[in-house]
Formats: sequence, C-alpha cells, structure tokens
Amino acid sequence: MAEEGKEEKAQEKAIARLSLAIRAILKIEEDPRPEPPLKRARADGDASPGDTSAVAGQRSPEDTVTPARCVCVMLLGMRGSGKTAVCNILHEVTGGAHIHYDEIGASSPKKGPRKAYTRELRAALARTLQATRHKKGESPEARQPIGEGDNFLLIDRTNILRSQRMDAIVEMQKLKWKQRGCRTLLVEFVHPNDEMGYALEGQLSKRYGDSHVGLCVSRIEQRGCAHHALKPSARLRTVLQKEAKAMEPVSPEEQRHFDRHVTLDVCLSPPETAAEITKVIRERGWLPTLGSSSDWSIKAELAWQLFTRAEERWRQGMGSERGTWLAQCRQAQAAEKAVAQAEAARARVAGRGQQQAKETFWKFDLPEVRRVLVNFPILPQTFTPAESTFIKLLQLPADGDMERSAQEQGLEKQTMEAMQDALEALRGETFEVKMTRILISETVALALVALPPVVPSANKVPHVVFGMRPGAPEWSVESMLEKVEAEKDSTGKKTVTCTELPTPRPVKGQIQLHHPAS
Repeated sequence: MAEEGKEEKAQEKAIARLSLAIRAILKIEEDPRPEPPLKRARADGDASPGDTSAVAGQRSPEDTVTPARCVCVMLLGMRGSGKTAVCNILHEVTGGAHIHYDEIGASSPKKGPRKAYTRELRAALARTLQATRHKKGESPEARQPIGEGDNFLLIDRTNILRSQRMDAIVEMQKLKWKQRGCRTLLVEFVHPNDEMGYALEGQLSKRYGDSHVGLCVSRIEQRGCAHHALKPSARLRTVLQKEAKAMEPVSPEEQRHFDRHVTLDVCLSPPETAAEITKVIRERGWLPTLGSSSDWSIKAELAWQLFTRAEERWRQGMGSERGTWLAQCRQAQAAEKAVAQAEAARARVAGRGQQQAKETFWKFDLPEVRRVLVNFPILPQTFTPAESTFIKLLQLPADGDMERSAQEQGLEKQTMEAMQDALEALRGETFEVKMTRILISETVALALVALPPVVPSANKVPHVVFGMRPGAPEWSVESMLEKVEAEKDSTGKKTVTCTELPTPRPVKGQIQLHHPAS
C-alpha cells in the first residue's frame, strides 16, 4: 500500500510538471486566485511606492524580468494633468505610435470621435504587432532587428471612466495582445492632497481634490489656445470639478488586464514624469533598447523645451496650422539653431569691432542722403541721424593680413585682391544707386540699395544706415538684417517694419577710400 501511494504521488507530480510545461509552451496564463492573507501581505509590503500592481486578492502578473514583444502605455488623468506633454516627450525620444483622442476627435465628424479613436487604436495595435512579428520556426540569428519605436504605443486619453479604459482593453483582447508577449502599463496621475472617498458607484478610492483640480486649471490657462479640447473660460473650473466627481477608480477586475499599474505625482514636470515611466519599463526589462537613464533624461529635457517653444509660437499666432508635434519641434529647433548662429555672428562682429574701427575700407559715399536727414525730420525722435551716410563696399586690414580679412568677409584672398584693384580704378567716379526698401527696427533705421553691376561689394546686402538709437551696439545692423531674412516667409508678428518703395529712389554718390583718421 505504501509503495502504491508513493507511485500515485510521483504520477501526480509528473502530471503537474507536464501541465506546467504545456502551459509555458502555449503561453496559457493561470486564472488569478486569491493568495493566503500572510503571503499577500508580504507581497504588498514588498511593492514599490506608487505601484498598485499587487492588488488585494490578485497576484502581480509577470513578476519575472523578461523582454516584451511590445509595450503599451495607457495614461489616466484629468485634462490638464500633462498627459499630452508626457506622450509627446516619449514619442519624440522613444518613437512608436501616439494615439491622441482629442486630436482624433477634432479631425473626425462630431458624432463619431469614439469610433474614429477605436479605429485608429485598432490599426496602431495591428501595425505594432506586424512590425514585431517573426516567422514561425525562424532562428534568432536570422530575425530582422525591430525598428526603433516599432514596439512602443502610447494611449493619450483621460481614461477616467471605466468605459473609456474598456475601449482599449477590448481591442487588445481581440488581438490577443497579452498572449502574444506584449505588455501594458497603466499610469495614473494623482495629487499628494487627494483624499480617500466614495465614487458614484460606491467604491472607496482616492478622489481628485481641489488642489488637483486647481493645478489642472492653471496648466490649461497657461497653455491657452494650444490645448486641443479646452480653452480658458469662466466655466473651466466647474467643468473639471464635474470631471473629477465622475472619475471611476480602476476596479480589481480591470487590474488583471494590466501588467503594471503605477501612480505618479501630477505635480511632477513632464520630463520627470516621462523619466519615471521609462524607469518602470527599464526595471521590468520590457524594452532593453531604452538606453541609460542619464542619456534619456537629457533627450527628454530637450524635447520638452522644444515642445514649450512650439506651443509659444502657436499662442503668438505664428503658425496657421498646428500640424504634427514632431514637425513643429523640428521647426523650433531650426529656429533655435538660427538664433545661435546669429548670436555667434554678433559675437564675431563685437569682437572685431575695435579692430575694424582702426582699419581702412572702401565706401560708396552718399552725401545727398545726409542732407535729407538733416533738413527733414523723417527718423523717429529717439533716433540719432548718422554722421556719415555711405555704403560699405570692402574692408581692408590695418595689419596687411589680407587672408584674415578675406575670411572674415566670406571671400577668397584672390577675390578680395581683385575687388580692391577694381575699386582703386573706380576711385572718385560718380554712380547712381537706387534705394529699394526702408527698414526700421527698435534700434536701427536703414535703406537697402541696388548697386550698379560695375561696382564690386563684399556686402551681401548693400545698405545705407539712416540713424540709430543712442547706445545701440554696432552689430544691431547685422542683427536686423538677419531678422528680416528670418521673418521673410513668416506669417506671424514682424519685429522689423519693411516699407517697399513703389518706385526705387535714385541717389548719386562717389566711390571713396575711408581712412580711420578722416
């Protein structure tokens, strides 16, 4: 009898091991069963702060650190909590698909934003699975590497109602998202002052308090017209208070559909929140390609700066269409690069200002313009008329270093020498130039001129300065010309007033050599 009992126990163990092996091969998950109270208490005690994946009566799924085929991040929070900013940062740095409910609703018919969102979400999930699909029986060595961002998906919606969350859960179940090795992270925004309370259906949970609502109101007011769904108004606080009251907490039944459920402080900045989300994904080992936290934080901060600058451009009315966030960021980055180049040019001009003051240069003298400025008060009262009105043609080095001077003016040495010879031959000759445009900024007033073809000039934009505001630096002229070029195709507010002359104004002058002592 004892031997028969041992055989039965061994047979039961073998059957159990075989069952576990089959389940592992087919990726069949066991039904969640309540754990013993002591074991559950230990598991809850080991959970990290803000991590609610260890729910009472359930096990935390996927406790092992294993790479995921795809990762979906679903955000849960009121409007104004920073969901879109966080998703934009994650999308810019990490790539992947960004499903933005408000943007989809704004571009879809009024009666079908939910259907359009569901359709977009289903297509994004299918594309993500397709991009990460491997052929059956294909060896790991023969598999093509997954493209950057192909295994990452962001769901940007308030998701404060259970029906909103179920829209995404149902689509994932249809595609067997979890069974195919994909993971889902639920990120909920909470405020430190949120208190426990009862929801409309009677469930006890954290409720959004006045501090939480006030923070969201202030953020929406700061964003202004850049927010997709809400604009600042007298009813804004009332709308968000109703939204907070209607919030439905995540139920234990919903928890089993998420591999992780974390709560993050809504007071954190978007880069900090994005960094926390990637930290969770990195700790779970879901996406090994995320890189180090230090490098990622730098990229996130840069993406956030570009996003804020793009929104500032929208608020100032500098863009007629919103377009995609990525394109707007790249435009802002190009603008920042142009500003940096302009600052570097101004630094070069300021650095050689004193040296140039001691150097000789060729000029096209226009005394007639000086007489007009003296006899007719055409300049703003805060401006001082120029003591000498001329067009600068070519700067000559005081120390005889032609190569350095040519490089500073963007010329070849041979070209500069040829221009000097030509100007020497034309010295004292009288020519007629034509003023085509008048430019006035806060510090400088000047006119753009068209030179005769026979007169050489190293100045790419020939001009004559009418006057300047007292104390304005010498590089103000170059700065204004750069602004005119940058704002040429812009539809926003201009910083330089440009007046196109209906008929170019002819003015006569002579080519002369200007000496520092003269």
